[in-house]
Amino acid sequence: SFQILHSCPDSFINDLLDTLKGKDLDDIGDINSFTKTFFWFFTDIVAGSNPTIPSKEQARKVLVLNELIARTETFQNRDPNSTVILPTGDGMAIGFSDSPEYPLRLSIQLHKILTEYNKSQRRKKEKVLLRIGIDIGPVYIIKDLNGQDNVWGPGIILTRRVMDLAGDQNIFCSSRYAEDVRVLSPEYK
Repeated sequence: SFQILHSCPDSFINDLLDTLKGKDLDDIGDINSFTKTFFWFFTDIVAGSNPTIPSKEQARKVLVLNELIARTETFQNRDPNSTVILPTGDGMAIGFSDSPEYPLRLSIQLHKILTEYNKSQRRKKEKVLLRIGIDIGPVYIIKDLNGQDNVWGPGIILTRRVMDLAGDQNIFCSSRYAEDVRVLSPEYK
């Protein structure tokens, strides 16, 4: 191997050493130095990966969740240019940049539609139980492996943590979000 390396041009050897040291990653990706703040809605299906429920049934619940979210008035009337939608396996993260009321309204509307849906299901295993978290926070816009815009940052991470505290059929929001929204309308108190 020494003879092979000895016969390689110096530029190749230097590039190889930089790669082994991780220096080739120093210039990867343009992370915009500015963040964008979104009002976050984060949900997932409670026990969505329960090994006692067949995979096909779990997938059906994800499709039901997607359809029910799509039926809400808030989702239908959103501005697609100011909304980030991220599937999360058995859930969804949606960021709205144009109104702090959207995550709360979406949560309430989804909860009502889901309650009606669950009433129509005969077996408990067929019901879709959700937990929802709401928060406000900044994220960086970054490119994913498909070259599409994606997000990363404390806004979405903390919203996920708020959701993780919720139980099935609960809507939890951070105190920061609650303080901001409750002054907007008497119905939010």
